[in-house]
Amino acid sequence: MSRTVCLAFRRDVAIHRAAVLRTPDRANIYHLVADRAWFGLASTSRFLAVYAIRAGATASDLNWMTSLPGIMMLVATTLGVWWRGRYRSSAEAQVIPSLLSRLSFLLPAFAPFFPLAWQPAWLIAAVTLPSLARGIADSITLTLMREAVTPAQMTSLLSRRQMILNITIGVGGLALGVWLEKVAFPINYQIMFVASFAASLVSFWHINHTQPLYAVPTKPAAAPGRSLWRNPRFLRVAALLVIVHVAYYSVLPLIPLRLVDELGADEAFIAVYGVFELAAGTIGAALTVRVVPRMGSRMMLAVALGGTAVGVAIIALTPSLLPTLLAAALLGGAWTMGDIGQFGYFSDHVPLEESTRYTTAYLQLLSLALFTGPLIGSVLTRAGLSLSMVLLAGAGLRALAGWTAARRIFECESA
Repeated sequence: MSRTVCLAFRRDVAIHRAAVLRTPDRANIYHLVADRAWFGLASTSRFLAVYAIRAGATASDLNWMTSLPGIMMLVATTLGVWWRGRYRSSAEAQVIPSLLSRLSFLLPAFAPFFPLAWQPAWLIAAVTLPSLARGIADSITLTLMREAVTPAQMTSLLSRRQMILNITIGVGGLALGVWLEKVAFPINYQIMFVASFAASLVSFWHINHTQPLYAVPTKPAAAPGRSLWRNPRFLRVAALLVIVHVAYYSVLPLIPLRLVDELGADEAFIAVYGVFELAAGTIGAALTVRVVPRMGSRMMLAVALGGTAVGVAIIALTPSLLPTLLAAALLGGAWTMGDIGQFGYFSDHVPLEESTRYTTAYLQLLSLALFTGPLIGSVLTRAGLSLSMVLLAGAGLRALAGWTAARRIFECESA
C-alpha cells in the first residue's frame, strides 16, 4: 500500500511542476483540490468507527469520539487569531498545526498494543488530542482559501473540493474494505492507519504549496472581537449554523452502531455503503453550482437537511441492510449540498477584511455544535430508548432544523 502511495505522489509532483507554470489562482485551485483528493484517500473515519465497535465501544464511546474533538477544537480556535498573528501570512501560519493535526491518522494504529478494555479509551484520545492542532489549522486554512482565490471562484472551488473528496474517499474505501476483509485482524487496521497517515502528508504538501493572492491584514483583538458578536447579521448566521450542526451531529456517531451491531454489516458492506454515500455526494456537489444561483445557499441548506432526515429515518426503520444503501445515497447527496450551502451562507455574509476573525468564530460555532450534538444522542440512549428510536429522534431534529433554515428570519443582506 505504501508503494502505491509513493507512485501516486510521484505522478502528483509531475502535475505540480506543470501547475506552477499556470496563473497563480489556477495553481492555487489545483493545490486546494489536490489537498482534498489526498485527504480523501487518507480518510478512515468510517472504518475507525467499525474498529472501535469491534473493540467493544459502546454508544457513549462513539459519541465521545465525535464530541470531545469538538470541545478541543473550540479551545483551539480561541488561539487561532493569536497564532496567525505570529506569522507574516496564512500560508506560513498553517504549517505546524496542519502537520500535527495529521497525527489523528496515525495514532489509532497503536490501539492493538493496549489491552482490549483500554482500546476504546485510546481511540477517543487518538482522535481528541490532535484536534487541538486541527482547530488552529482549520481556522487558518479556511482563511488561506479565501485569500488564494477570487470570491467569484469560491463556490466552484468548494464544489470541486467536495467532489474530489467524495470520489477519493469512495475509491479508497472500496480498496480498504477489500483489504480489511482479506488481511488478519488487527494488523489489517494498523497497516491501514499507517498508509492513511502517509497519504495525509501528501495532502499537507499541497496545502504548503498554496499561496495567497493577496494578504488579508489581521486586526487588533479587542475592538473587532466585541463588534463581531454585536453584529445582528452575523448573529443570524451564527444562530443558523449552530441549529444546523447540532441537529446534524446529534445521532451521526450512532449510524455505524446501527449498521454493524443491529443489522450485521461487515467491513465489505461498510465500504459499499460508503460508495453509495459518496457517489451521491459527488453528484450533489456538482449540482450546487447550478442550484445556488437559483435557490440561494440558505434554501439549498434547508432542503438538504430534509433529505438527511429522510435518510436517517430509513436506517432507523429498516429491518435489513439493503434499504440502507438508499439512505446512504440520500445522506451523502443531501449533506454534501447542505455542507456547501452552510459555508456559502457564512461566506456570503461576513466581511473579507476581517476574514481571520470571522472564520475563527465560524469554527468555534461548529466546534461547539460538534461537542453538543452527540450529547443529545447520549442523553436519549441513557434514557432507555432503543437505537432505532434515538435515530428517529435525530431525524426529527434534522427536519426541524431544515424548517428553521427555510424561515425568512435568516435572510440578510450580503456583506
